[in-house]
Amino acid sequence: MKPLISVEHLSWSYIGSSRRALDDLNFELMPGEVLGITGASGAGKTTLTLCMNSLIPNNFHGEYSGSVMISDRKVSESRVCDLAQYVGIVFQDPESQFMGMTVEEELVFTLENLGFSDEEITRRIAEAIETVGMADFMQRSPFSLSGGQKQKVAIASCLALEPAVLVLDEPTSELDPVGASEVFSVLQNLKKQKSVGIIVVSHATEDLALLCDRVMLMSEGKQICLRKIDEFFSDVALLDEYGVQIPQITEAFSMIPGIGKEDLPITLDEAVRKLRGA
Repeated sequence: MKPLISVEHLSWSYIGSSRRALDDLNFELMPGEVLGITGASGAGKTTLTLCMNSLIPNNFHGEYSGSVMISDRKVSESRVCDLAQYVGIVFQDPESQFMGMTVEEELVFTLENLGFSDEEITRRIAEAIETVGMADFMQRSPFSLSGGQKQKVAIASCLALEPAVLVLDEPTSELDPVGASEVFSVLQNLKKQKSVGIIVVSHATEDLALLCDRVMLMSEGKQICLRKIDEFFSDVALLDEYGVQIPQITEAFSMIPGIGKEDLPITLDEAVRKLRGA
């Protein structure tokens, strides 16, 4: 199976900086996979997302090396507009992406500019808005919506382009628990459909534990580890060393004498099963 994204020896330094913001990153994203990326502030996570659609190196000044390949395209040699149908980016502040006065206009805007027919536009926006559960909000201003609803509109705008990859940079960091739950519910549904590969940058490790197949830990631009979800969160000592919040149920079980690292549950359901089997 061919990866959707292939990152090889990716490094980037912002102009005037003595330290690499990204330092020799290597990973792949497979079809239908959800990859989480976490780490302390300043780890380089947002910088990495900017490399996914060629904003880095083409819209920033600095030193770039290595490669990011998406659907056989070398990202650094592609324009942002040309990559939009291959990779969708959802940023921390969805309002920064809004162009339309209504949700419908927001979804239509890019599709019209790319020259799709009216029939194709209608089909795409209907599917995208239904996927995020916002069909009743088409005539509302996106700026009047709640934080979670705004992020769902931003996700729908990307999905309307039918990309192979969806990248989300801290999509719930500015949301209340209800809004955050709405966004991760949408991502869970997308995962079930296996229609896109997903990269989620987040500090919300409880949600990453439920959503992701693998998680990558970054620190000061470096790739510390990339592991399957159970292996990642069971290494309590490593996560504590790098200031990563451990899922509460995992942390609780790690304090029980005699429980080995390989037996630590990640979710509440896993904990219940382990307790019943004890």
